[in-house]
Amino acid sequence: MLKFLKCLLAIPLFFSFTLVFSQQNRMIDSLKRELSKAIKLEDKVSLLDLISRSLMNGNMEEAERYGKELILLAEKSRDRKQMVRAQLSNAVRCSYFASTGDYSARAMQYFETAKKIAAENKLYNYQVFGLLKQSALQLSLLNNEKASSFLDQAISVAINIKDDSVHVQIQLTGGDVHIAKNEKIEALRSYLSALRLAEKMKNAFLQRESYTKLSTFYSNIEDYDRAIDYFTLAYNKLDELKTGNAVYQKVIDINGLGGLYAQKKDYEMAIKYYEDALKMADSLRYANLEMPVYISLLNVYI
Repeated sequence: MLKFLKCLLAIPLFFSFTLVFSQQNRMIDSLKRELSKAIKLEDKVSLLDLISRSLMNGNMEEAERYGKELILLAEKSRDRKQMVRAQLSNAVRCSYFASTGDYSARAMQYFETAKKIAAENKLYNYQVFGLLKQSALQLSLLNNEKASSFLDQAISVAINIKDDSVHVQIQLTGGDVHIAKNEKIEALRSYLSALRLAEKMKNAFLQRESYTKLSTFYSNIEDYDRAIDYFTLAYNKLDELKTGNAVYQKVIDINGLGGLYAQKKDYEMAIKYYEDALKMADSLRYANLEMPVYISLLNVYI
């Protein structure tokens, strides 16, 4: 029976794999069409950023080409804000593959260029963003002390910034650094501080990010009920986000909730969430969303 279930689950998984690249290509083609019609510089920068990062999963050479096109466009405009955005976009894109080849070094170089332009033009929010992303990059490479150093620099720059969203991001990154150092109490304090500030701002995006961090924190210490509570709060915040991908993120979140129930060993609830995620993914006709759910289901039965 178990062998039959594995085979049964593998069948839709196989067909999902065959659909992924064609669907991804359709999405990227759609973005390219939007780019060809874009007039505003800010819109072109945003679309080039999205295209280059999306291509990184399937066509790294083309991703590089669009990344360079983004930098060239921004440089020609001489708009310092867009120049910083272009550098940060390439930095984040390269950081996806930080453990491969020279991508880590390239990401750091882009980050340094972005920070230099931002500092010279008093674009301090972007400077802090770059520092926090550098901290996250170093955490992914297990360089905890370097990550802590970049965080400290971000805190120093942010002292005179009145934008509370910057300070939420600092607290969230601080929590991540504390986790890496196995400083659980300090991490929890940072995440809760971020949440309080995000709730004070009534910023749904930052509230969701804070809830997600807290859910991960509690799942790591095997307090799965609290993890599920916070993840459910994060999921509910999607209804307040005015973004086009919220409906897709819902599928990912429902799959994530199923995963938390599976960790709790409540497999009946886990399967119910996985089934709900599959129904939503099927209605969206997007195989990329179905594959992780099939894998989750397969893990339950193995």
